[in-house]
Amino acid sequence: MTSLTLWADLTEMTALICTRWNLPTITLEAWNRGKAPRCFGEAHVRERPPKIRLRLHCYGRPRRPLAESTIWATLAHELGHFVPGAFHHGPAHREATLAIAHWLRQNGKSVDTRLNI
Repeated sequence: MTSLTLWADLTEMTALICTRWNLPTITLEAWNRGKAPRCFGEAHVRERPPKIRLRLHCYGRPRRPLAESTIWATLAHELGHFVPGAFHHGPAHREATLAIAHWLRQNGKSVDTRLNI
């Protein structure tokens, strides 16, 4: 899948998840500056409009894309922060993230479960 096709798919799935989980409308942004090599996304819950920044390429290697399953897992993790009561990392966040990842899998997306989601 090309980056443009993937981005359209990420945007569409985010809108569907927001509707299904009664979350605010969330804007996605491509992110090319991470804090660390293992940081693949950021949730900006308190911003208006709320947004998620997703890294699509490997840290320090802008021409090497991340695996799609990693991007989908990151999206699930970051969306988990928007679920009421699940903002901070903990059992509620993990449960919300796993529910979103499960829904994505049911809708044909490959989600990397090896990541600490």
